[in-house]
Order: sequence, then structure tokens, then C-alpha cells
Amino acid sequence: MSQDTRHVTGQARMSQDFDALTELNQAGRMLDVTGLLNVPQPKMARRDLADRLRDALTALQAAHYIGEPLGLVLDLVLEDACRLHAGWHKGPTVGDNDALRLLDGTTCKPRRLLHYDAKPVLAVFTPQVERLGLHKGRRPVAQAIEYLRRRAIPLGLVTNGRQWRLLYVDADNQAWLEWQADRWLQGDHLTPAFELLRRLLAREHLEPQADGKPGRLLQAIALTPHARLRLRCILDAIVAALYGLDRDDFRWILRDCDHSLVGLSLKQAERSLDPKGFWRVDKGLDPELRHTVLSLVAFHDLLAHIAAHHGDRDAGIAAFSAQNHGEGWQLPDTLRLADHDLGHDDRALTAQPVASRLGPQWLDWQLAQTPEASWAECERHARAILGEVEFERRFGVGEPVAQAQEPTAVEATAPVNLLGERLQTDLFGKVVMASPARRGR
Repeated sequence: MSQDTRHVTGQARMSQDFDALTELNQAGRMLDVTGLLNVPQPKMARRDLADRLRDALTALQAAHYIGEPLGLVLDLVLEDACRLHAGWHKGPTVGDNDALRLLDGTTCKPRRLLHYDAKPVLAVFTPQVERLGLHKGRRPVAQAIEYLRRRAIPLGLVTNGRQWRLLYVDADNQAWLEWQADRWLQGDHLTPAFELLRRLLAREHLEPQADGKPGRLLQAIALTPHARLRLRCILDAIVAALYGLDRDDFRWILRDCDHSLVGLSLKQAERSLDPKGFWRVDKGLDPELRHTVLSLVAFHDLLAHIAAHHGDRDAGIAAFSAQNHGEGWQLPDTLRLADHDLGHDDRALTAQPVASRLGPQWLDWQLAQTPEASWAECERHARAILGEVEFERRFGVGEPVAQAQEPTAVEATAPVNLLGERLQTDLFGKVVMASPARRGR
């Protein structure tokens, strides 16, 4: 395979991973595009992995997702697919010392523990519930989170065989991604969703690095809440400007997000609000700490930069992103909501602290990073985004070679309808026919 073909294939696969990430059930924004770029592609899977995975999932379904077949699927996914062969404590090696008495009086013990350098990195839990996170399935997830937090284990995997939920937990935050096992196969091929699971849980991405830094996956996740919120507000503001929204448009979209905690706690006030409105985002926080309100503040600052450049949107965005010595817009130290025509009570007239209440912007190991290491990391991201050919064309030596993007093996064999649209298939690649709509009586 030529270098150019590898470049095209790598770009297509990266795009598939981004699409797979956005399609997963998730909360807490564990990973974004920048974080995913920090986690390189793993080695290619064995050719028979899809067949073995189908056989294991079929046996698990026949056993009603309990017993030995679940253990076999865990072995196949974690050890064979993700190549996590060594470091496991499972079976009798998970002893009483690994059990923890929780606050509700129950005892929680993971089914498996992955250790590196004598420290647990990943705990696996297998509750026998129909659905994770819903009804009876909420309690085992909460118990797993408590276990991880109290034992200072950063990653957990909770699965009932159907759903596979990857948890990230630290002292103050939690986030998760969730895969559905019936979406791991399409025909005779592994889907991008399963390849993403292999990518995130690959051995080389969980192992701590020789210089003392955490594994690549934890580094990708390890944006502080402060830094994550700032980036999200910047993106919201720029996207709103690119869509041509003005101040009133954006305020209408995010209307009622500036109500105080007391105002939102009143039942009659909540009934008067749009039940699908964005006011529900971070409604348990003071208004000056909410993502929605800070996005409005960032957008107001962006509009001021655009106005200072005589309405030139691109120049305004460039200035907005280059302020503060190139760091871009920052979360304010204090925020007086009334200065932005926000707020509904006397509290809005007083400047409230913001940045100090959101914790540090950088982690200790990030502050210790040398300028050379930081630039090397930037180059790695650029190469991952552009590919080797385009990177060399822009920043090095070489001529660009245009290549048509070929469909992947999954796309080439996927069934389509008469309009060329892909049809929905089940675990075995068979087309799922839509149920006819019922007529009203």
C-alpha cells in the first residue's frame, strides 16, 4: 500500500471514529475531537475476530446474558480485541481486600481489576440488570462510581453483556460512554463503534508512561472542568457567529437560562418555562457558573471583537481567539449578570466569582510540560488531523498527491435501498424491516 493510500485510509478511519464517538450514548463529555486525537489507532484486529465475536455474542444471548458466556465475551473483548493480556486480577485473585462496603450498606466487589505498576487502572463490573442506568439498573452504576471514587481508580467498565459503559471518575467529576453490543458487527465486519472501543481500551493507551504521566487515554480525558467549560463556550460562540446569529437570536435560543437557583426551584416558575428549553442545562448551579450563561457572555465578547473590526466576522473571530496572549477568551474572574442584560433578581446586580469556583485550568503535569514537549504535541495533533502527505505539503517538503477516498469494507458491502441509502441491519447483517404504521381506528 502506498503512502498516499495509507493517508486516505487513515483519514477515512479517523472520520469514522469521530462519527462513532458522537453516536454513542454518553454524559459528562468524556472525550471530544481533540482528546480522541491524543489516542492513536491501535494495531489491526485479527481477521477472525468478527466471526469469534459473533459466536460469543450469540452464545451469550442464548444464555440470557449470564454465566460463563459473559466471561468468555469479556475475555474476547478485553484480552483479544483490546490486547489487555497481562495485569488482570480476576476470579479468586479478586479477594476480600478488593471488596468495599458502600454508604448504602451493601458490599461492592468488581469482577475484574486491571493493574499496572501495582496500581489498579480499570475495574470491571457485571451487574445482572436488564438495562444500565434505568430503573433497577441505576443502582449498580451508582455503586460502581462510588467504588471507583473511594478506591481512586480512574476507569471502570460496567456491562450486562448488552450494554458496555466506560466510566471515568475522579474526586469531582464523572463521565461515561456507552456501547450497544448489537451494533458491534455489520455483516462480516467490525463496525466503527467496536473499533473505537478497541482504540480507547488498547493496552498501550492504558499503561502509564515511562516519564510518570498517566496513560494516553487518561491524558486525553484529563481536561479540567475549568478548561473543558472554557473550550465549550468558545466553540458555542464561534459556531453561533458562523451561523449568522445576532445577540437577540442567541439569547432567544438560550432564553430562561439566567434564572437563579431560587427561581428555578419554584414549581410554578418551572411550569411556565419551555419543557424542552436549555434552562435545564446546569440548572443545579448558580447562573454565573452555567455553560449556557457563560456561552452568552463569550458570544457578547466575540460580537464586540467583530464590531471592532468593522463587521468583519473572520477578523473578529481571529482577534477573539488570539486575545490574552494567544490563549483566547477566558472564563471571567467575576461576572455581574446585569452587565450582559441577564438575571432576574437583585443577585444579578452584584459581581459573583466564577473562575475561582471552577477549580484550576491546568493539571500539575500539564503545567510541568516543557515548551518543546508542548510543540511536539501540537505537531502530533496536526499530523493526525491533516495526514502525513498534507502535513508535509504545508509545513515540510513534498508535493500533494490527490487521491479519491475509497469506501471502507463495511461501506462497500452494506445493503442499500433503491435510493442508495444504507439499510438498518441486525447483529448478523440481515436487513431489519420497519414495522408498518398502525391505522387509527
